[in-house]
Amino acid sequence: MSARNLEDRKGHLELQRAIRNGMRLVDERTGIIQGLFELPLETNDPKFFHIAAPLTDTSRYFGVQCYRHNGGAALTKERATIAAIGEAIERYCSGMYDPDAISKARAKDLGDAAVGPWQFALFSETQYSRPDFPLSKPLESAVFGWVQGYSLNRNTNVYVPACFVYVPYRFMSRTEFVTVPISTGLACGTSLEDAILRGIYEVVERDAFSIVWLNRLNVPRLQIEDFSRREVLAVVEKFREVGIDLCINLATTDLGIPVVITLALDDTGAGPASVIAARADFDLEYAVMRSLEETAQTRLWAKKLMRDKPDYEPKPGFTDIVSGEDHVRLFASPKMRKHLEFLTEAPFITGSGSVPCPADEDVRGRIRRCVDMLSFHGYETIVVDITTPDIREAGFRVVRVLVPGLQPLDMNHNWRYLGGKRLYEAPVKMGFFEKPKSLEELNGIPHPFP
Repeated sequence: MSARNLEDRKGHLELQRAIRNGMRLVDERTGIIQGLFELPLETNDPKFFHIAAPLTDTSRYFGVQCYRHNGGAALTKERATIAAIGEAIERYCSGMYDPDAISKARAKDLGDAAVGPWQFALFSETQYSRPDFPLSKPLESAVFGWVQGYSLNRNTNVYVPACFVYVPYRFMSRTEFVTVPISTGLACGTSLEDAILRGIYEVVERDAFSIVWLNRLNVPRLQIEDFSRREVLAVVEKFREVGIDLCINLATTDLGIPVVITLALDDTGAGPASVIAARADFDLEYAVMRSLEETAQTRLWAKKLMRDKPDYEPKPGFTDIVSGEDHVRLFASPKMRKHLEFLTEAPFITGSGSVPCPADEDVRGRIRRCVDMLSFHGYETIVVDITTPDIREAGFRVVRVLVPGLQPLDMNHNWRYLGGKRLYEAPVKMGFFEKPKSLEELNGIPHPFP
C-alpha cells in the first residue's frame, strides 16, 4: 500500500505482509470481509485485475449498514487485492462508532478546541433560502455531536463535528444536518502515518477536481510520451490495447500539491463513453498510474450500471443525480461527452509536473510538507483516528483527514457545495480568471466523479 517502486523487494515484502494481515479479516461467516472475488473481464476491457471485497452486513449487530460494495483494481493481482481490502476496512471503520461516546455540546462550550461546522465550505445563502432545501445553516447556538481529533498545525487535540467524520452518520436533529457525509479523507494504511498521508492526498484531490469542474477550468493536458516509468506506460498500454483513448490533465491548484485527472474515452459503443478518476501525489507519475487504475475500476462498474438501466435518461435539471452511481451512469452516455470538452480539448504542456522530493524524504516528511503547504494558504489539517480495535489488531490504521475550508465533492446534485470562498477565489489565484465567477456562472452539469 505504501511501496512506490513496485519492483523493489522491500516494497514487495511490505505488500505481502499487508495482504497476509488483511486475510485475517476475510471469512464468509465470521469476517468483516465476506470474501475476495476476482471479477471477470470481457474482451473489450483493459486487462487489469479487479478484486471485489464485500463487507459483512454490519446492520445485523450494529444497527447501521456500512457501505458493502468495495473493491480495487490494479496492474497486479496483489495490489488490487490490498486496495480492495483497504477500501473495505475504511468503510467498516467509518461507520462503526458508539453514539454514546459522541460528546453533545455547543461549540462555545468547548472553547478554542472546537472546530465549528461553519469553518467548512458548505452552502450559499441562495441555497439556504430555498424552501425545499433540507440542510441547515450551522448555528453557534446549535448542539452538535463532537469527536476528538488532532491538529497537525497546532500539535494539539481539537474537537470536530462528528457528522464530518463518520459515514453513515446518525444525525441527532435537523439543526445538526449541515452536511452530507461521504468518504473524502477516509484512508487506511499499514501505519498511522501512511493513512494520514493518503487521507491528505484525497482531500486535496477532491478539492482540485471540484474547483476545476464547477469553474470549467481548462487545466492543461499532459503528454503521455513525457512519462518514463515503465509501470505507467504499462497501464497506458492496457487501455490502448482495447481502443480506449486517455486524457490526462494536470489539475494542480494554488495549493501546489500535484493533482491529476484521468479520463478514459471509449467511442466503440462497447462500453461507457467516459469515466474519470483523480489523484494527488508529489510523485506525479505514480499519481497518473494509480488514477488510471481507478479509472479502470470505475469503467467496469459503469458497464454494470449501463446493463442495469440500458435506456436510462436523466430527469430535467438532473434532479435524479443523487449518488456516486448516478454520476457514473450519467457520463456512460455519449451524449454527455460534450460536457468534458474543457478538459479533453485543453492545451498540452510538456514535462511531468512533479514536485521534486528529497531522496531521503519519508512519509512523515511528506506529511509535514503537505501540512506546511496547506498552512501557508491558511488551512488547518486535522486527523481523527477511527481505527477500531479489531482492525488495529490486524495491523491496519484508519483515519479521517479534515481540512476545513477546502472545497468538498458533492454527490447529490441538488445539494452542491456552493458556499465556500475557495470555490470562487482559487481560479483567480491560479490565473484563470481576473475576477471570481458568480454562483450563476458555475457549471450546472453534474460531475462524472464516482
